[in-house]
Amino acid sequence: MQDYAGDVTSNMKEDIDSVAKEAVKKIKSAAPVRDSNRDRKTRSGKKYPPGTYKKSWTSRTVEETFNRKKRTIYSKGQYQLTHLLEKGHKEVLPSGKTGRKVEPIVHIQPAEEWAVNELQKRTIRRISSGV
Repeated sequence: MQDYAGDVTSNMKEDIDSVAKEAVKKIKSAAPVRDSNRDRKTRSGKKYPPGTYKKSWTSRTVEETFNRKKRTIYSKGQYQLTHLLEKGHKEVLPSGKTGRKVEPIVHIQPAEEWAVNELQKRTIRRISSGV
């Protein structure tokens, strides 16, 4: 029984890695790219070339034990934009006043939902097939 549990756990860890990798690909493919004509600076004065946000998505292992593995998917260096893009926001004008509402660009939620469902399917398939 311990061998079976070890095999299932090992295979599930591989599934977690492959689902996370695919979810990153899905987010990257749906992530918005700023128009190069609208050259913007951040509050710190840094310029980011178009596509920087899209390329910033990655995943990493947060925790791993003999029977457990956690991965997180995140935007490296561009994390401040994720909520604004996913949920929408009010535009702040140079004068400090709020301008028009910027519509959300939902690109994270579909990949998250897919990853949860896909991992659940794979887990059920592994357990029911006996590895």
